[in-house]
Amino acid sequence: MAQAGDPAVLATAYQAGCVRQAEQTLRQSNKPVTVSRLVAELNFGFWSSLFGRQSHDLWQVLRPMFLAKGMQRSAIAHELRETRVMRNRVAHYEPILGMAPAQRYAAVTTLTGWISPGAAAWIVKYSA
Repeated sequence: MAQAGDPAVLATAYQAGCVRQAEQTLRQSNKPVTVSRLVAELNFGFWSSLFGRQSHDLWQVLRPMFLAKGMQRSAIAHELRETRVMRNRVAHYEPILGMAPAQRYAAVTTLTGWISPGAAAWIVKYSA
């Protein structure tokens, strides 16, 4: 089984660096480095990078988790990139009105629905 730092799993130096940083953060917090803690500690940039061009080979492994037929890696990468940009602007208290928040909300709901229609329905129900 491949390990988190295995180059066969991580396609870029950025991804390997994210894993190392997450492990270091856990150790500095005196928390055990477990798979579940590592997954929780990894940043949004890491997760969205899994759909970047450099991770094209990984797409064959990730594709089955998308329930929608005909999904393309590039479409998912685009939506994740746009969501990350907006999230970062919100986190830094920057204006977002010019970024069409209603469209981004719809895109996030759609993206979620590609993986879990039930989770997308939950978002719609509790975001109103």
